[in-house]
Amino acid sequence: MQPSICVVLIESIRVAKRVLIIDDDPVVRSLLSEYLISRGHQVDVISRSDVAMAHLHNRDSVMPDLIMLDMIMPGLTGIELLKLLRADPSCSGVPIVMLSANSASDTVAIFDHETVSADSYLQKPFDFRALDQLINGLE
Repeated sequence: MQPSICVVLIESIRVAKRVLIIDDDPVVRSLLSEYLISRGHQVDVISRSDVAMAHLHNRDSVMPDLIMLDMIMPGLTGIELLKLLRADPSCSGVPIVMLSANSASDTVAIFDHETVSADSYLQKPFDFRALDQLINGLE
């Protein structure tokens, strides 16, 4: 028996996520946002940490289901922003995935010296299967 159209639509709504991408690299922002949008997710993209903080505290903004945060950015780094987000009660429960060109072991080693850590890490260049598993794991 084929699932009804209604069931299929409900399933696609259930898995749709609102994702905030914070990365200074326009190619990375474009690549991730286009991919996530093609998978049915709502995406906001921001290039700077200070703009991201303002966005998250804007009364009209909807809190994302997931934040994808570049580790190395000019100005306030991804690690510094991560600390601020974890300390902020309005953002502390949002899962955060750190994006890094470093190897996974190097990225984890960096966080071994920090007092705060991300929920997950995604190495550049991206493995989109790993990204799908990450997002689907939020359900």
